[in-house]
Amino acid sequence: MTTTMTTSGLPAAERSGSLRASVVTMTPSPAVDRVYLVDTMRSGEVNRASRVHSFLSGKGINVAKNLRNAGGTAVAVTMLADGDRHLVGDDDLFRVVPAPTPARVNTVVVSCDGATTNVNERPRPLSEESWAVLCAATAAAIRERSADWLVVAGSIPSAMGRPGALRPAQLARDAADNGTRLCLDSGGAVLREWLSQGFVPDLVKPNLAELGAAVGRELHTMADAVAASRSLIDRGTGAVLASLGGDGALLVTPAHELWARPPRVDVVNTTGAGDAALAGFVADLVGGGSDDRLEASLRRAVAWGSHAVREIEAVPRSHPDLLGIDVDEPPLALRLDIRS
Repeated sequence: MTTTMTTSGLPAAERSGSLRASVVTMTPSPAVDRVYLVDTMRSGEVNRASRVHSFLSGKGINVAKNLRNAGGTAVAVTMLADGDRHLVGDDDLFRVVPAPTPARVNTVVVSCDGATTNVNERPRPLSEESWAVLCAATAAAIRERSADWLVVAGSIPSAMGRPGALRPAQLARDAADNGTRLCLDSGGAVLREWLSQGFVPDLVKPNLAELGAAVGRELHTMADAVAASRSLIDRGTGAVLASLGGDGALLVTPAHELWARPPRVDVVNTTGAGDAALAGFVADLVGGGSDDRLEASLRRAVAWGSHAVREIEAVPRSHPDLLGIDVDEPPLALRLDIRS
């Protein structure tokens, strides 16, 4: 059974053949991804790479690139040191503020069977002053583009001199002042901390492990994932879009639960699949309408995520339609892969 559902939580206008949402992304801790392709990955041994790719990455940057590649409207706000500015050149996708330290380096090892091993450098602490500058640049981009969405994505640095992540209050005020919906796509610990501070996002997009971390327990079945998502909704979150790897994606709103699963695809690199899915989900969700298209947005999210895993880079160059995506009520007994 496939159901088309509506909710007052995330209104979306009817599609008119273009992606109409204006999206600003904020990536506080960008990284240079170095991707090594190997025949096989053996721990504790010398592994030879047949190819090596290097590019600027980070969740918010990936979301913005996906949207631009698909013909959408996006701006990526981030921080880079002077020595890293060449990574963006004169690309008008970016709004860059000065960073006190060079970008992190993430190592991604991809074997021929599609298995992906990531070693991600921890984000470096950031001063309250630098955080304020980044927030101000983000607010300026929101006003400039009359943004429908602000997507705060990736690792959130800790504050210099105190434990815990930098605080989201200014971001929430700037988004609210401009009528911009706010999405958080970060680790479960940050999500849990920000929610405890009264942060109420319109959308969060964890993977299964992050969703479990946000609620403080392991999730093994679809029923576990639905219950965890419901607990975030009960705390004020507008919607939860949980990416489940090969098991598709789960969308939970105050009124409804939807699950979409893609057909089987050849996997090359799973890095960036969740970013592509988030970009696909928000790409056409704009405010002011009552005719919701959650099923269409969820289908697009799963399609874009599926295309991403077939590319060596984290962002696919195109986003064609993908047939065979089923949307239904979530099968609560389904056991899920925690590695999703």
